[in-house]
Amino acid sequence: MKLRVTSLMLVLASVGALGLSSCKSKKVTKDQVGTELKSLPCQGPKYTTDDKFFRSSQIGTSSDISLAKEKALTLAKQQLAASIQTKIKSVTDRYVNEREIGNQSDFSQKFENLTREVVDQTLIDIRTVCEQSTVLEDGRFRTFVALEINKETLKNGISERISRQDLIQLEYDKKKFEEIFDEEMRKIEEGQ
Repeated sequence: MKLRVTSLMLVLASVGALGLSSCKSKKVTKDQVGTELKSLPCQGPKYTTDDKFFRSSQIGTSSDISLAKEKALTLAKQQLAASIQTKIKSVTDRYVNEREIGNQSDFSQKFENLTREVVDQTLIDIRTVCEQSTVLEDGRFRTFVALEINKETLKNGISERISRQDLIQLEYDKKKFEEIFDEEMRKIEEGQ
């Protein structure tokens, strides 16, 4: 009976080792150094920002798979938030400059604060569009992740939030804002 259990354990350990070795990364050889990596999981055109979605891809590595995933997600969220904030700042600047508003700097500051709050709220609606984990040769885990957020959701959130702010609402032209927002999003698609 003991021999059977030991044999069964050895078989299971062998199968487990084979399974893990198939997930392990290959060792890098000297002739591979400097070569271009053609494709990484969760990377490439499919996972980049376009006129409909803000997207972000990142990688996290750790000896704990949960921590590797958390690192990748945190980095991707930070990158996504920074990308959105940059584009919203551009939209805000154009919007304020194209409208004749009494105190432009005051309006601009309030508008930026409001959009920052909306961005923070909208980041809750992030969708994971790709996630892959691998085991490295040293036993650590590497997780690749790609996130996206719908630009229409963001635009609607800003418009809705503005409609609740009396002081900003007085100077707000929804149609003009959406026109500028959509134009800035098309610039992303065109690579500007």
